[in-house]
Amino acid sequence: MTFSRLRRSHNRVKSAPNSSMTADADRYHAAFSHYSNARFDDALALLAPMLARRPATSEVLNLAAMCAFRADRHELADAYWQRAMEEHPNDAGSYSNFASALTARGRLSDARTLYRRAVELRPDFVEAHYNLANVSQRLGYNDEAEASFREALRLKPDFAEAHLNLAALLAHARRLPEAEAAYRQALAARPGYAEAHNNLGNLLKDAGRFDEAVAHLRQAVAARPDWADAHFNLGNAHHAQGSLGDARSAYRHAVTLRPDFAAALNNLGGVLDALGCLKDAESADARLNLATTLLRAGDFAEGWTCFEARYDARLSQRSVHPPDVPYPQWRGEPLAGKSLLVVTEQGFGDSIQFIRYLPMLKAQGAAKLTVVCPPTLATLLESADGVARCVTPDALAALPPHDYWCFLMSLPARAGTTLDTIPRATPYLHASASRIEYWERRLPETPKVGIAWSGEPRPWMPDSFGAFSRRWLDARLCEPLFATPGVTFVSLQKGATARAQLAALPGRLLPLDLMNDVADFADTAAIIASLDLVISVDTAVAHLAGALGKPVWILLNANACWRWLEGRDDSPWYPTARLFRQRAPGQWIEVIERVVDALTQWRRSKDVTPRSP
Repeated sequence: MTFSRLRRSHNRVKSAPNSSMTADADRYHAAFSHYSNARFDDALALLAPMLARRPATSEVLNLAAMCAFRADRHELADAYWQRAMEEHPNDAGSYSNFASALTARGRLSDARTLYRRAVELRPDFVEAHYNLANVSQRLGYNDEAEASFREALRLKPDFAEAHLNLAALLAHARRLPEAEAAYRQALAARPGYAEAHNNLGNLLKDAGRFDEAVAHLRQAVAARPDWADAHFNLGNAHHAQGSLGDARSAYRHAVTLRPDFAAALNNLGGVLDALGCLKDAESADARLNLATTLLRAGDFAEGWTCFEARYDARLSQRSVHPPDVPYPQWRGEPLAGKSLLVVTEQGFGDSIQFIRYLPMLKAQGAAKLTVVCPPTLATLLESADGVARCVTPDALAALPPHDYWCFLMSLPARAGTTLDTIPRATPYLHASASRIEYWERRLPETPKVGIAWSGEPRPWMPDSFGAFSRRWLDARLCEPLFATPGVTFVSLQKGATARAQLAALPGRLLPLDLMNDVADFADTAAIIASLDLVISVDTAVAHLAGALGKPVWILLNANACWRWLEGRDDSPWYPTARLFRQRAPGQWIEVIERVVDALTQWRRSKDVTPRSP
């Protein structure tokens, strides 16, 4: 999609006096300069006197429309283009530019109509033929698209982009010799055209012409060294050719350029395995890294399978170990009448998130479900439906034998969980009525917001890349949040780090802190049940609020954990969650500003008048 080029020259209104024409020309040139420097409102202000006339020149109307469009004032842009077509019905450029704006906004059928009118008015309008071809192809009018591409190329034989897109259309139609010829014409018009080399290389690879494919794909990466897809395609061609060492190099380039490139990671692992150059630890580590990449992308089918590598004995750093019990690991065998020991692992939040699978095991007929977990979680997790008993790891040796054991975080794989089948019903954990009553008596009647801004260091777990510490922030960064009027903040954090950060806050901003009297997560659950909202970084508190069905706003760093997926402000794991993501690594201040704005709106929506202190 391209716009007709705007011109610096200005067609003056012939009836205007010379001084007026000179002023108009100067004003137009100044407006054009503002447009070129993205100062769209300034440009529109300069154009206003000329726009006030009827008719205004087509150049003035088009420039005004483009300024409004670039400023995302689409209704105003549409009005200027509509006026241009009314006042200058034979100006093909206005129809074409309006069509390009509509294309950018997804209104393809309307754009197609306008492009067709533009080429009727000006049959030699190359860009309009090209744009019409692209829109027609997207709408499925492939014959019309081909005819328009060919007309654009008849008018401009060296139009490299038109050759490229025509070739792609032909390749999709499996007219491969014609597609190859069109790609070669694109390269004749522009020898260093990376996209043409890449696409032709893929076509040749699929045809089994591996040497030629490699040659073109090498030229693609030479022309665009930062293009991960081209390196990946080159790796595929080398792989098909049998040149595994070259394939390894190309896949590594792709992964370096795009660390979350799941297909490249997967292929790299396969090549390294085939070369026999992986140590066992490297292979297991690569599989676990691939798992988190796949899960973050929502590819659960393969992701859960790869995630089983987290307890592989060959890992270079292993924090998950199978229990020392004499009965087998459960691999999905029928559970009717059977007993199953479920072993929690990793962090508190992981246990809270995945305990949701226990009711599914009970529904399969499991006679007894015993959970092994840290003491601070035991009472809370026993509130999940299906849990017969929670025991601590030190009590495992005295436990009666079970039929099977299973890691808690293996249950999604055993259930074949996809994004659409996540068990998302909440609450699936519950606070006891007596504990809720106890904590409610200690809380005020104003709108109450729980807050967790940090976590405690985990020296027993590897954190080479700051995977934990990047998820947290200092309480001082929350001062604008704590200053929100009409809200009582309640600390939901225990530990020395939290206490030290609270001590550094101004007294008027201190959250209510009852955590010294909290014995375990069952107490924290009771406090959360008594609140109106929870705001938390990526800690167990966020998971607990979600598991209880409490509204929770979760603050995430730029490279958030896989479980929060990508580009979403909601979570399929927790229907009551709202996600606030960093827009740049380390930039918590901007996140806090957005949360403050959201909390201010939330507070206004509460039909509660704060009591006087």
